[in-house]
Amino acid sequence: MIFHRGWKVYLKENHGTGTVVAIFGPSASGKSVVRDVFVDNGWDKIVSFTTRPPRPGTAEAENREYEFISPENFQDLYDQDGLLNVNLSYAGNSYGIDKETIRATNNGVMVTDKTSVMKLKKELRDLGKTVHAIYVTASPDELVSRQLKRKETGEYESPDQLAARMKELEKEVAKDEKVQSLADHVIQEDDIQATIARATQLSQEL
Repeated sequence: MIFHRGWKVYLKENHGTGTVVAIFGPSASGKSVVRDVFVDNGWDKIVSFTTRPPRPGTAEAENREYEFISPENFQDLYDQDGLLNVNLSYAGNSYGIDKETIRATNNGVMVTDKTSVMKLKKELRDLGKTVHAIYVTASPDELVSRQLKRKETGEYESPDQLAARMKELEKEVAKDEKVQSLADHVIQEDDIQATIARATQLSQEL
């Protein structure tokens, strides 16, 4: 009995408990909207470290979309096995999630991508977390419409940027059914208010 209690204490101190929600889906599907609904309902927002600087003219730093750190500090964390979901070479920058932040989080929510969701789920479960992956999407026509609206608001600085994003979106839509199979929950709505309603329901149930 003493050994059993001691082992439970060890697991709690070294692997943590709690739930993490990982949100993924195509560009403009509403991933950030769903994450913000969870945050508004009391969940902690989990953000990645990155070595890239904040984009000029945006509020990335104030909105805490990322934790911006130096390449040297990132490398130190990486060498100490202090990061999850590491990508060392995305567009010349590095990304990763701080393990200590994850351990300290009881109920956390984050945005990720389809290429890393399975690896991330395993890493989180290895830390003792319950993990729910939520796939957020909409109809192909709606996703295209949202991209065009982003162009109107100036999010894309050039026609080439929009064309590249549209090409990427076409590939994502083609793989939609297969990618959905990676998720524990799917939110597929063209109406953003319906997306918010479903996200609110999940934030209260999970």
